Amino acid sequence: MFILGFAGCIGALRENTFLLKFFSVFLGIIFFLELTAGVLAFVFKDWIKDQLYFFINNNIRAYRDDIDLQNLIDFTQEYWQCCGAFGADDWNLNIYFNCTDSNASRERCG
Repeated sequence: MFILGFAGCIGALRENTFLLKFFSVFLGIIFFLELTAGVLAFVFKDWIKDQLYFFINNNIRAYRDDIDLQNLIDFTQEYWQCCGAFGADDWNLNIYFNCTDSNASRERCG
């Protein structure tokens, strides 16, 4: 991005057509790549949603295993004011927070 911005700035200041062509071609390529990604995200939205739910549920299972993951999950839940992929029942996947009678954890049903 730095090289692209530098080429556009210097090309405009020095009226260098090569740098301006380089800038415009790569800016066009980036635009079409973003457009393609948007179309593919729309076409495969169900697959993306399933992968996102799978990712969230796997991270809920490993909540206490990694402090960085724990901070990330806490931040996203506070920011979006939600919990889990489908709801609060997703936390039953975690061994520390599941709400069964056999769970002896102090954080049970937390």
